[in-house]
Amino acid sequence: EGRGEGEALLPLEAQVARRFSGQSRAPMFLACGAEESFHWLVEELVGPSLAGLRKRGLFSASSGLRLLAQGVDALQEFHTATGFVHRDLKPGNLAMGLPGSGRERTLILLDYGLSRRLLRPDGRVRKARNNVAFRGSLRSASAPAHRQLELGRGDDLWSLLYVFLDLMCPQNLAWVGEQGMGHVGRLKLHASPSHLLRGLPVQLKQVPKSLASLSYASEPDYLGLISAVQASLRALPAPPRPQDPFDWDKGPNFFSSLRRSISHSVSPNAH
Repeated sequence: EGRGEGEALLPLEAQVARRFSGQSRAPMFLACGAEESFHWLVEELVGPSLAGLRKRGLFSASSGLRLLAQGVDALQEFHTATGFVHRDLKPGNLAMGLPGSGRERTLILLDYGLSRRLLRPDGRVRKARNNVAFRGSLRSASAPAHRQLELGRGDDLWSLLYVFLDLMCPQNLAWVGEQGMGHVGRLKLHASPSHLLRGLPVQLKQVPKSLASLSYASEPDYLGLISAVQASLRALPAPPRPQDPFDWDKGPNFFSSLRRSISHSVSPNAH
């Protein structure tokens, strides 16, 4: 990164990467430094991002929900190990472990350049600022981000939920394809859980219910959220086993058959 207008971002990311390194869902921090005209950071090589995998097709509920549970665990690790909130959850910042590394089925959390310290060294939550710049992406930022409020741990989890709904059933997100920070924020604020989770097991409704109860300073019930996702997995017509392959492990034909199945399920003439 050049030592210009974004000068503070990479040193911050290196600081957070050091803190997070060694956790099960973090890339290993290797080195960082600064030259005359740029900063640099080296981390462990990881596998494909979820943005790259999404280009092959929508995720099935089996794969998407299993990874959502891993994502909640990743955020618990991140929040606990660093004391920061991520503030930039999106498919490009989540990746699978490198094939052959032993972590190819493990979700890895990346890119901490927009993160902000939430917890002081004594564990107390920093006082929220009254007005902050928008952080994240229009597609997956939480509703408070659109209102330019300070973001807490619950906002990271809302973003994670939006990311996986977008990967599995983007038709459920009324703001997909919409523009305007205020407009998209209002669509998110008024989105009902029943519409967001349409076509998914009812057990998943516990996730937005739990997240809606959180304030800026609240510590989420990570284990309760994971339990709700696991209950929804057990409610699928063919509940996956832990060792079952993800969609991308099943070959290119899987995604084309999944697309046909989804097209049929949302067709007005489908029964």
